[in-house]
Amino acid sequence: MHERNLPPPPEQRLESVLTVSSDSLVPCAGCGKPFAQRRPNHRYCSPACRMAAFQAKQGKDRAERDAKVRLKLREAIELLEDPTP
Repeated sequence: MHERNLPPPPEQRLESVLTVSSDSLVPCAGCGKPFAQRRPNHRYCSPACRMAAFQAKQGKDRAERDAKVRLKLREAIELLEDPTP
């Protein structure tokens, strides 16, 4: 009878997944919570954390852009109201 290449039992697979050394943990760029990177370019601990960081950045960028637009509008209104030719 031939032996098959069977995967290890679930208990052994779970142990290998849960075994993470504290040296491989990096802080999440969004919340700061330590997490194990699955790839070297992972910066966030979860998709939800990545989206929250993206939305916060978008809000900041939008606020800066809106402030610039308001300033330009005020300048344009002042030019239109200026009676001197």
